[in-house]
Amino acid sequence: IEVGRCAELSITFTEGEEGLRHVCYSFQGEKRFYLYKNYQVQVVRPSIRSQSSNFYVRQVAKSILLSGTFGITSDDTFRFVAHDTPNCTSDSASTLFEESNSLQY
Repeated sequence: IEVGRCAELSITFTEGEEGLRHVCYSFQGEKRFYLYKNYQVQVVRPSIRSQSSNFYVRQVAKSILLSGTFGITSDDTFRFVAHDTPNCTSDSASTLFEESNSLQY
């Protein structure tokens, strides 16, 4: 029997609501899943909680640091819109800036 081996998994929660989830595991050759209530994960919605700066000078490049839950990927897009824009749909008229190809995480 080998003791102390590790397994690395890459998991994407695609359905269901946010909340606490317990681990269930089925060992090779067994049909039964074992519930491990002492091992759990918290599923959260990706969100931005803060930004590094509120002021930017026009025509001067400046980096922005966004922090929040860890759902940021290189395929994400962000945009700045005028303060009176009612929502962020692609039909919104006043997109002032949009970036999607150089996000780093």
